[in-house]
Amino acid sequence: MLFWFVGIISTVLVVFSFLLYILLEDGIHGEIELQMQNKANFIQKNMIENINNEKIKFYLELVNSQFIILKNQEVVYASVDFPLENIELYQESENMFFVYETDKHTEDAVLRSKFTTPYEGEIILHLEAINDKAEKIQDILIYLNPLLLLFLILIGNNIIDKILIPIKKLTDRIEKINISAMPNKIITENKNNEITQLENAFNEMVERLQNGIETLNNFNNDVSHELKTPLTVVNAAIELCLRKKRESLYYEDSLQTIQYEIKQIEKIIDELFLFSKYSKDTISSTFKECYVDSILLDVISKYEQQALDKEIMIDIKKMDNIKMEVNPLLINIIFSNLLDNAIKYSTYGKKITIDLSSENNRNYFRIVDEGIGIRDDLIPKITDKFYRVDESRNKNIKGFGLGLSIVKNFVALHNAELDIQSQVDKGTIITIYFEKKQKS
Repeated sequence: MLFWFVGIISTVLVVFSFLLYILLEDGIHGEIELQMQNKANFIQKNMIENINNEKIKFYLELVNSQFIILKNQEVVYASVDFPLENIELYQESENMFFVYETDKHTEDAVLRSKFTTPYEGEIILHLEAINDKAEKIQDILIYLNPLLLLFLILIGNNIIDKILIPIKKLTDRIEKINISAMPNKIITENKNNEITQLENAFNEMVERLQNGIETLNNFNNDVSHELKTPLTVVNAAIELCLRKKRESLYYEDSLQTIQYEIKQIEKIIDELFLFSKYSKDTISSTFKECYVDSILLDVISKYEQQALDKEIMIDIKKMDNIKMEVNPLLINIIFSNLLDNAIKYSTYGKKITIDLSSENNRNYFRIVDEGIGIRDDLIPKITDKFYRVDESRNKNIKGFGLGLSIVKNFVALHNAELDIQSQVDKGTIITIYFEKKQKS
């Protein structure tokens, strides 16, 4: 980059110096030509037929230039110092004004001016060693350009360092990225420039990668943890079947056990995939306006028979017609898990109350059961994956401890708030508060 910078700057300096010299030279020569033309006009204006030496001397002092007067191509007057040996050169030139370099390495200017009064003739002015400032400026630029180039190289090198050093650091961090060693975020300066924007973009990418890896690791840990038990049961059943020949009824019971455990594995995998399928970055694109009350009614109808089997009454306290921007599938899963838990952990003949309405300009969903309840110290833990409260009391209740964890995750994806209140042997109240900005 520095090489290209030096090349471009050198080219710019050379071109600039050349154009500056040309423009200055043209300007200076134009000014000299105008001055000499004025002198020639003065001589022509005061020209008479019988010009005498006194007047010639007077004109010479006024114009302060060497000149000759031609009449019909013959010299009728010539200044003492006029270089007559070059007169043919002057007359043969097609230009009425020109500058040429002498043997003394100076520049002389020549102007030809023709006239017809008082006779047909020509005045040729010769100006020695004209003050050509362009040549002086050119000499100055020859010495100044290398110094200016060196100065610009130092500045350019400093600028390139400021640009490339952060990029080099960023490149080194990117090269170190792997699954086992994610880099830390880059500490950015509080500046609004492209490098800071690049560093912020890198930090956001690192954060997404860390979240993705964390999700993947959690998924792997959850799968390995929760699948060991059913896989152990399946493996034990197969080993017992292969150890020796048995009655067909035994094989049938073993196959039923294997089938049940396989279905359990499928349920676990399906529920775990729900955690990895959606994230904060992707969820918003799946939102659409839905009538949440309609989704809730569908869920209630699906669990009516399960509630009737335990003689549990589902009481709808209030259900407003609420329209919100949500993911309808996830909202359905939230309602389903909460209602399923309320039924499973309620004893026979109890009541479940459902409320979907608004308060303080917020939409909320509330479900109240009269079930076994939860101790206060255990409430923060019940939304952890695979956590089940006092399994000895709930050994007949099927589940993997994923329901409330899924609810918590999906509620967070909707920027909503989950509130759980419970008392042992009295029941549980779960409320979901949705954001005010959502439409109702």
